[in-house]
Amino acid sequence: MIFSGKLKMLRGDLTQTAFAKKLGIPQNTYHRYEKGERVPDIKALSKISRSLNISADELLGLADLKHLPACNGHLSNSNSLFDAKDATIAKQAETIVNLTRSLKKIVEDYPSRS
Repeated sequence: MIFSGKLKMLRGDLTQTAFAKKLGIPQNTYHRYEKGERVPDIKALSKISRSLNISADELLGLADLKHLPACNGHLSNSNSLFDAKDATIAKQAETIVNLTRSLKKIVEDYPSRS
C-alpha cells in the first residue's frame, strides 16, 4: 500500500481536519498527502511517524506495521497492510537486487582479457 493509502487507512473514521491536527500538520497539506499530490519531506515524515507512534519504514510501506496505532480502534485484527500489488513489487525488487548481485559476482570472477 502506498503512503497516501496508508494515511487514509490510519485516519479511519476521523475527519481529515481532526487527523491533520493529531499529526500536527495543516489540513490542506494532509489533504494533498492523502490524495497523493504531495509527499512529505523527511522532517514532516518524521513528525507524522512520531505522532502515530510507528516507524517511517512502516508508514512508507518498507516494513509491515508492527502494531496498529490507536487512532480509533478501526484497524484491529489486521496482520498486514500490504496489498497484492505491494507484495508483487517487493518480490520484483528483491529479484532485481539478487540478479544484480549475481551479475556483479560473475563480472568479478570472470578473468580479464587484457
